Amino acid sequence: MLPYGRPAGANPLKIQRAGSKLVPKSALVRKIHMNQIPAYPLFALLAFNLALGCVRAQFGPAKGSGGAGGAGGAGTCAEVTAIEGCVSSDDHCDPVCQTGDCGPCQKCTIAGDGTTVCAAYGDKLVGETCDINSLGTVQQWDDCVAGAICLSTPIPTAPLAAYCFTLCRSEFICSGVPCGTRPLYAGGKPVMVCDPEYMPCDPNAVPPCCNPFVISDGTDSNGCPPGRFCYLVKPDSTAGSTGRSRTVCEYSTGEGGRGTACTSSRDCLERLVCAPQGTCQRVCDQSNPCDGGADCIFMGDTYGYCPL
Repeated sequence: MLPYGRPAGANPLKIQRAGSKLVPKSALVRKIHMNQIPAYPLFALLAFNLALGCVRAQFGPAKGSGGAGGAGGAGTCAEVTAIEGCVSSDDHCDPVCQTGDCGPCQKCTIAGDGTTVCAAYGDKLVGETCDINSLGTVQQWDDCVAGAICLSTPIPTAPLAAYCFTLCRSEFICSGVPCGTRPLYAGGKPVMVCDPEYMPCDPNAVPPCCNPFVISDGTDSNGCPPGRFCYLVKPDSTAGSTGRSRTVCEYSTGEGGRGTACTSSRDCLERLVCAPQGTCQRVCDQSNPCDGGADCIFMGDTYGYCPL
């Protein structure tokens, strides 16, 4: 598990842009004060430096400050642990591997302009609702744990909803689900994150997979948490798998009608699936056959799609 938390007692200062020469506000204040008061005794300067040494360049409220995600703390925070086996692409700040030169109370994340930055990390886990601050700016930060990012739902049916996603570059990080692009926010730059957890349609599973025939009505009638959308996805094809159909409770729904090009089922309207040929097609099963007597082309052992 990745450690999480925020430093206690820290003030919200300017973030340190990875690879840049921006100086944290605390360091600037310290420099000015030293130059203006050269007569300070050595022990006073040392005490001043020690007091400032715990403050890291960061953006966002500290743990225990009463801000978003604050919950009181012991005044310390754990250093972020790099992802084992992850190959870094940036020596300064890698938001996927969590490597680089960020401080012990910081994570490497992606700002609103798509650049990497060091910022305070929070305690919201993947899949939990989260808060985004300074949305769309170079100072954007959130309260997700290290290695995760808060993405807002880009649809009018779920205004202001945002959830933590795992950052990725490949499925290596994603534990059996695809690594794909989603916008940082509606109209924002794309960022690569892992899909939500896929649920195998095992009749003996508790809970069972969600029902891709049921349109979301804001409740859990489709087998998903309220406000989420059930879609059929690729079947389980890993080594030793049962080949079961799988569904996912998505955070957004698309507008693609039947026959529309797609890269993911969430590009399509509900009750449709992004079929292997890359188009939205109607979901079918033994109880919901295709029109005109067409064969249901199964994606696993439970659900499939109707060819045009």
